[in-house]
Amino acid sequence: TATPTPEVDWKEEMMKDSIVSTGNNARLKKVLEKARSGEQVNIAILGGSVTEGGGASQNSKGYAYLFAEAFKETYGKGDNINFVNAGLSGTPSCLGAIRFKKDVLDVLGTEPDLFIIEFAVNDWGETTNTRAYESLVHDVLSQENNAAVILLFASRSDFWNVQDNYIPVGKHYDLPMVSVAKAIKEPMTLKKLDKKIFYTDDYHPANYGHR
Repeated sequence: TATPTPEVDWKEEMMKDSIVSTGNNARLKKVLEKARSGEQVNIAILGGSVTEGGGASQNSKGYAYLFAEAFKETYGKGDNINFVNAGLSGTPSCLGAIRFKKDVLDVLGTEPDLFIIEFAVNDWGETTNTRAYESLVHDVLSQENNAAVILLFASRSDFWNVQDNYIPVGKHYDLPMVSVAKAIKEPMTLKKLDKKIFYTDDYHPANYGHR
């Protein structure tokens, strides 16, 4: 018999384990309703190299692009989903706060309806002590369009990240939060998921990891 792929064995379980909190998803539901009705929905993902697509065979195989494609296919109508990937290798949230206007607002031409933020690996030793990160969250939640925000915590292959610094921010604003570390810890520790299948190096997911 053929050996089942890790995706068949573990994908659903990892997705379940990845959820730190579903938060108050009222804003997210409104974004989905907007998409289904055919209105334009603007999605932005801001982060470091993992968001940019680092580790994948090409950037378009990175999680950000895959997410945008899946969102469009599942909830969109025609061409009503507008997406910008504002991932930039090596950048922490303090630079993300500076890049937000140029790389998100100016590219979209408007405010995002759905904003995903990913800096949980790049923010090691981040000098503003979470203030830059929280300011991004606060600014997007303060927009007039009642945007939805999701916190995504990428992880090194040894399950390390700084999510413990940012989970309190998510709890304060009652946001959905997703942790890659939580998703992979059990299957990798039990040797049921090979690190080499999920990662290309200690920091960047392979194509499977991005999916």
